[in-house]
Amino acid sequence: LAPDALHAILERQHYRLAHWRVSAAEINYRRFFDIDDLVAVRVEDPAVFDATHGRILAAVAAGQVQGLRIDHIDGLADPAGYLARLRQAVDAVRPAGAPFTIWVEKILAEGEDLPAGWPVEGTTGYEVANAIHALQVDPAAAGPIRAAYARFTGDGDSMADTIRRCRRAVIEGNLAAPFEALVDAVDRQAYAGWDTRDLTRADLREALAAVIEHLQAYRGYPGDGGTFSLDAAIARARETVPGPALDAVAKLVSGRVPGDEAALILQRFQQLRLPRRLRPPPAGLARRAVVAVDP
Repeated sequence: LAPDALHAILERQHYRLAHWRVSAAEINYRRFFDIDDLVAVRVEDPAVFDATHGRILAAVAAGQVQGLRIDHIDGLADPAGYLARLRQAVDAVRPAGAPFTIWVEKILAEGEDLPAGWPVEGTTGYEVANAIHALQVDPAAAGPIRAAYARFTGDGDSMADTIRRCRRAVIEGNLAAPFEALVDAVDRQAYAGWDTRDLTRADLREALAAVIEHLQAYRGYPGDGGTFSLDAAIARARETVPGPALDAVAKLVSGRVPGDEAALILQRFQQLRLPRRLRPPPAGLARRAVVAVDP
C-alpha cells in the first residue's frame, strides 16, 4: 500500500495518528494527568454514570462490597453532584440495614477541610499519613539538606520559588494542551466584553499561569463558597502580574462572572490538576471488601 493511500485511509478515521511526543501540545481530550490511555468520560451525564457503575452497583446489591474508594475526585466536572448521585444509587440497592461507607481520594492542603456537604465518611487518609511522616522527620535537618541540594544542583532558590517554577513547567509542558485550551476560552470570554476585549491573549495567559502557579490546594469550590487558597494565590500573582488582565482572570476563576461560557471556564480551571504521586489506600481498609472507583 502506497504511503499516500494509507494516509488517505487514516484521514477517514475518527482519530488522528500522531507521534506520542506531540500529545502534550496537541491532545484534544481530557485524560488522567498526562496518561494518554486513561481517557476521561463525562460521568456527570446520567447515561454515562449508569453505564459505568452498573457492575459496581450489582456487587453492592449482592452484598459483596461494603465500601467504595473514589479515586481522583477533584478531576470531575461536578464532584458534589457525582457523590450525591452515587450515594443515592448505593442506598437504593444495598442490603437493608447494611452499613455502607464512601471515602474520597483527596489530598487536603494544610488548613483545608473536606467540603461539608459531601455525603462521604471522609478521605482515604493522606493527611494522616503526612502527620505520621512528620513524626519521623527531624526539622533540624532541613538546613543541611537544603544546602546540599543547592551545592549539587546549583539552584539557590527557596523551596517556594522552586515549586512555583516546577508548576509553571508542568502547565507549559505535560499539561500544555488543556492549559492552552483554557487560555483560548478565557481569551474568547474577554473579547466578548466591551471592557475586556482589548486584553491580549498573551497577557491573559500570563495572568492565568501566575494564579495557577501560586495555588496551594488541588481544587476549590467557589460555587459552594469554598475558595480555599484561591484568594491568596490571586494576591500573590498581583505582585508579578498586576493590571486588568489579572483582574479579568480573577473574576472568572472566582466564579463571579455569569453565563454558561464563564461556568465552563471555571470548570476547566478547576479540572486543570497538577500531577502528583499516587498512593495506595490505607492498609486498614483491606479488612473489608472495598472497591476503588475511578469515575
